[in-house]
Amino acid sequence: NAGVAYSGDISGFGITADVSYAEKHGTAANSNKGWPGGINVSTGGFTIGGSYKDISSIESGIDATADANNNDGWAVIAGIIVTF
Repeated sequence: NAGVAYSGDISGFGITADVSYAEKHGTAANSNKGWPGGINVSTGGFTIGGSYKDISSIESGIDATADANNNDGWAVIAGIIVTF
């Protein structure tokens, strides 16, 4: 597993971002590789962000079978943070 993350301010915007890569080796049905990543941008109490992941089988012989370990997904978030 390897990853990198950033959290800081750029021109008045709060930025939090990360990306990583991982491989898991085992039986053909349990071996996969993938990477997730995401970013949040905030300003004035409002935050918007998103994330994405992509996981795929390492063993090409099981792609397109019921044992394939492939999936991907994404998410988008938005919110208002109220502080007292």
